[in-house]
Amino acid sequence: MKKILIITCMSLLVLAGCSNDSQEGVDDRKLVVYTSVDQFIAEEILNDFEDETGIEVLPVYDIEASKLQVLQID
Repeated sequence: MKKILIITCMSLLVLAGCSNDSQEGVDDRKLVVYTSVDQFIAEEILNDFEDETGIEVLPVYDIEASKLQVLQID
């Protein structure tokens, strides 16, 4: 569990470092994060990230319905 949290945090930090110079000074920066970590765990990490960076996080959680869709397609 702790390993997943560390990997998630590291991924967020890497993504935050990838920015376009033309967007400097723009206050409406947003980051879409696709996560398979349980929502209640990810929310805490993503909220901390938003507070520290000022970048709005738009989470997309892996839900059972989306897993079922993939299984039905295969």
